[in-house]
Amino acid sequence: MKKITLSIMIIVSLGLTIASAQMSLHVIEKTGTPTAFTIASIRKLTFGTGDVTVLKKDNTSQTYTLTAVRNLNFINMVTELVSTDKSVSSIKVYPNPSLDELNIVTSFLNTEPIFVEIMDIQGHIVFKQEVGIGNTKIAISQLEKGTYICRMNQGNKTESVKFIKN
Repeated sequence: MKKITLSIMIIVSLGLTIASAQMSLHVIEKTGTPTAFTIASIRKLTFGTGDVTVLKKDNTSQTYTLTAVRNLNFINMVTELVSTDKSVSSIKVYPNPSLDELNIVTSFLNTEPIFVEIMDIQGHIVFKQEVGIGNTKIAISQLEKGTYICRMNQGNKTESVKFIKN
């Protein structure tokens, strides 16, 4: 039986930024029975042929037949990104959610170049451009629907904002 092990690792390398990451796994069976697991309690999540097994750190496990599962959801994947560097001024990203165009307003304090990067939720940079202080419009119609992180870098200062592309 071929087993595929699903390992979930979020590596956040956003400079001086704190990320609140996913908190729980919810399994909802077709009967409506929900089961929640805290991510910290899960050792391994294994998908076999036709089933999924949740092995907890206390060595107990629970196996679900995939045909009996309605939903398998990770809740609160990335809920907040907060800059810990108080010398960085704020950035604003709007509209959020956005369809075709994203407005980015910067008000960094010095005259060093400002670079904006847009990353998908896996951390891949899908857009990068140098911008100035003030309002910048970025076309995002080419991006897939989903959650993205807009990261602004100026020298050794970094600030990030999550946005949704519809």
